[in-house]
Amino acid sequence: MMRLQKLFEPTKIGAMTVKNRIVMPAMGTDFGTQDGFVSPKLVDYYEERAKGGVGLIIVENTSVDYPRGKAMPNQISIDHDKYLEGLSELARAIKRGGSRSAIQLEHGGRDTNSAITGQQPVGPSASLSQAGEPVKELSVAEIEELVERHAVAAVRAKKAGFDGVEIHGANGHLLAQFLCPSLNQRGDQYGGSLENRARFLLEVIRACRAAVGPDYPLWCRINAAEYGIEPAIDYAQAAQVACWAEEAGVDAVNVSAYGYGAQFAILCPGVPGLHLMGAAQVKRNVSVPVIAVGRILPELGEWALREGIVDMVAMGRALIADPYLPKKAAEGRPEDIVPCIGCLECLE
Repeated sequence: MMRLQKLFEPTKIGAMTVKNRIVMPAMGTDFGTQDGFVSPKLVDYYEERAKGGVGLIIVENTSVDYPRGKAMPNQISIDHDKYLEGLSELARAIKRGGSRSAIQLEHGGRDTNSAITGQQPVGPSASLSQAGEPVKELSVAEIEELVERHAVAAVRAKKAGFDGVEIHGANGHLLAQFLCPSLNQRGDQYGGSLENRARFLLEVIRACRAAVGPDYPLWCRINAAEYGIEPAIDYAQAAQVACWAEEAGVDAVNVSAYGYGAQFAILCPGVPGLHLMGAAQVKRNVSVPVIAVGRILPELGEWALREGIVDMVAMGRALIADPYLPKKAAEGRPEDIVPCIGCLECLE
């Protein structure tokens, strides 16, 4: 086994020091309550993974606009102070386990349906949702309201005790829908050119940065590629968006990719390191740390870090399969790691 040295070196995101370079990315569990509260099951799930040795845990997509932006039946919410107690307990549990904690701010947009939200889906343009429902185009006033909702949610995350916030601009959710040229058919300042399509994301970043202050760790997740849809975001556009995001105030960029329709099944089992090329393109264009995700196991992560391709590596389903993967890898016990086999049962 390759000697895992870089993987377990400490690093920083903004003012936050992380004990190693392994990240647990945000992955929806549906373990919250039906009305958006953190459940004991959710707390136990994250605390167990923190005990396993991961450096940073990014808590799953958390709704800034409940229930309209709710993407799952039991998704947790951060759009009201009534959720603070549970969110604070979750942040404390992750810290008890020994990891840094962050939380992802998200709006489902057209990637939800009325059976979950009780409302018509919204998006950048009038269209049909992935569930086949009519999508209402957001007005400029509604976009401005959602910018403010993200900022208030970021302050609430800080108040709850999370070490940082991730703005979700990837994986088919609302901010990614605005970035996607196929889904964004607007004719105003939020549509058309890449600069216009990125405006919503950048306004959210600036508003969150102003709200939480200059020293609180804040970053975004973006797609470097989109599959199963054309035209789509590509590496060059992602690198440009990352540059603008850095100028707007992020402390890092988390690089992902997304597949629509049947292409989703191709992305999920995935080739090891499938998104590393996109992350590398982003890293060449920004000075803040870059996080890569996409079926990265310890030896591949070590290689990517040694080569300077990225600064941190995210291991998602691998930490569902074995929460103690980081500790076992650090102790030189690869044979004891329970591997993720890419069966996709966790998605069900």
